[in-house]
Amino acid sequence: MKQNSNHMIKINKIFKTSLALITVGLMLFALIKPDFYISSAYSALILWATNLLPALFPFFVFTKIIVELNVLKPLSRITAPIMNSLFRTGKNSGYLYLVSLLCGYPIGSKIIVDAYNNGQINYVELHRSTALTSVSGPLFIVGTVGINMLSNSKIGYIILLAQVLTSIINGLLYRNYTPKNIPNHTSPELQGGKSNLLVSSINSSIQSILLIGGLVTVFFVGIEVLNSIIPLPPLTQGLIELTKGCYEVALFNYSPEIAATLCSVLIAFGGFCIHAQSYYFLSQAGVSYGFFFAQKCTQMLISAVVTYILAILML
Repeated sequence: MKQNSNHMIKINKIFKTSLALITVGLMLFALIKPDFYISSAYSALILWATNLLPALFPFFVFTKIIVELNVLKPLSRITAPIMNSLFRTGKNSGYLYLVSLLCGYPIGSKIIVDAYNNGQINYVELHRSTALTSVSGPLFIVGTVGINMLSNSKIGYIILLAQVLTSIINGLLYRNYTPKNIPNHTSPELQGGKSNLLVSSINSSIQSILLIGGLVTVFFVGIEVLNSIIPLPPLTQGLIELTKGCYEVALFNYSPEIAATLCSVLIAFGGFCIHAQSYYFLSQAGVSYGFFFAQKCTQMLISAVVTYILAILML
């Protein structure tokens, strides 16, 4: 376990150094080509306002209220034996996993942090749940990738099934993980009535969605800058920004099995843009980026194997 902690510390240092270098490069490019920079940023903000804002903001509000009020507590009694025996994540993690499957990232990370802050899961369960709940939503997988990009809904459903199976296998892989330093944590008591909860949930969701808009803009500009210097292969673009990478994969003349596998790998990893969105929430609860990055890498590798097998059998 000590060796794993050292690896995660090294990953954190590499991440910070890379971030500093990329930031300096983008600033210099913005000064050299301000027109291109402004145009790219404008396109990113339009993408956020027309696609992400209407899709994510209501879910942020609703899931915040659901987690705060523990509305789905009866479901926990049904899922508790399964979650305890398979993933060792406690009785409340079952409905958190189901909500994450329905809503997709970064909501999965947000709801487990909210649950941790409310005392519904502990620090160990928070980490183990991270390996379960960092998944894409079905609407993006089937609708955006399967139908719109690959023009094949069947591929979309294969990728969706692969992502669910991958998250389960990834959760099993981290079922015995225990963080080295476990902080003392007391959950705050809910103050006021439901009206105050609604207002606080909306306020929290506004901050979250604005943060996501800023991250999408930064990463979108970054990938456009890199593409203007040297064309990037689809996988590289997808590792940076998921949607762009899947779109580029769809343009190539890959076989259906390979296209499904490549898109599934990118969806499992999420891209560094999704990493930044998810880690914004996870960092508030003390989850290290090294751990998050490590479990996303295992998730990516598992998805490659699972998706390719399913594609061979079902296509």
